[in-house]
Amino acid sequence: MPAPLPEPSASSTPAVTADELAAQLVRLTEETIAAAPATTWKHDTEANNPDAEGWDPQRPLLSYSTTCGPDAGRFQVWLFGGPSAQPAADAERVAQSWTDRGYSVRTVVPTQSEAGGSDHTEIAADLPDGAELAFIASTEVTGIVVQTACSTADDLEEYVRAQ
Repeated sequence: MPAPLPEPSASSTPAVTADELAAQLVRLTEETIAAAPATTWKHDTEANNPDAEGWDPQRPLLSYSTTCGPDAGRFQVWLFGGPSAQPAADAERVAQSWTDRGYSVRTVVPTQSEAGGSDHTEIAADLPDGAELAFIASTEVTGIVVQTACSTADDLEEYVRAQ
């Protein structure tokens, strides 16, 4: 699992609408998928739930997160794909895509080999509006985490329930 992303400040958070946040989530997810290795992206790992729903930008199955503080929220999605044949190269490709878009990219877990021959690496990106991205690549599973910008809009939880 990826390391937790840092909590943003809700003090100057705008009331971005639920529709705007959902559109941001889909856009950021699609950008990351385009740079990631080709795989089927699902809402859970194959080992955990082989019947998990796949990613569908028309029905993103986003969730509500309170990591923005007590008076704000955001949408997030966690997606999991198959193993990466080259975790470091895949992470570099995603990092370059994010950098090309002006996102601030950092290494969360440098590429490392684990017992049993599994390679693993994790990167993250911080966007100017407070949205956050993470990409995890290992020889066992790949993962994408997208958290939108924070918002003080009061209909975010209702939006999630209605999807």
